[in-house]
Amino acid sequence: MLVTALIAYLTIGYINQFTAENQVNHEIDEAPLYDRGHTFFPLTSQKYANGFIVLFLIYFVIRWGFPYPETLTNYLWMVTLLFMVRVIVLTSTQLPPPLPGCSTVNKEDPFHFIIFQKSKECLDLMYSGHTIHTVLVMMFTLCLSPYWMERYTVVFLTLVELCLIISSRLHYTCDVLVATLVTILIFLGWVDIKHIYTHWYHGGLYGRTLKSIK
Repeated sequence: MLVTALIAYLTIGYINQFTAENQVNHEIDEAPLYDRGHTFFPLTSQKYANGFIVLFLIYFVIRWGFPYPETLTNYLWMVTLLFMVRVIVLTSTQLPPPLPGCSTVNKEDPFHFIIFQKSKECLDLMYSGHTIHTVLVMMFTLCLSPYWMERYTVVFLTLVELCLIISSRLHYTCDVLVATLVTILIFLGWVDIKHIYTHWYHGGLYGRTLKSIK
């Protein structure tokens, strides 16, 4: 149901942002990690990456969400699942921010529950939420659009957005690559997950392995 999916999406989105904005920067004196993407791309404003993703989401909602609400429902559930894992991952291991001085949270600071009011927070690195949203739009378009020009255009713009995410130092290159991989895998396994399990257990390679153990 679309309403349930939207509530779940907004809830995990709030948890994700709350976690990001309240993380103490334990690596505040550490230099950013070496990143090949950062050495290749010149530094750009984060406004480009943020603005691009807003346009992507508007396109997706108008192009696929309104005429096919079930598509939007599945999109929201996929992002919700990926963000649930993301919250665990980003709080498990902390990486030095790609931009020095971009995080100002101290151990003595109290939790703040009103999000999007802090100007500096950059510790929600692994894996990239921008990439999740963008790559999912691309995957849905590749599967739904009958027009090759639309498909190629969205793929090209997706690559542009991923480059902007890296060049703006919102994320390390590995954050973007990992997010791309897990998003594609979730998308490919989403519709037929029950069929995959049945195949594995009742005759697939994994199923035969289980039976041989029994």
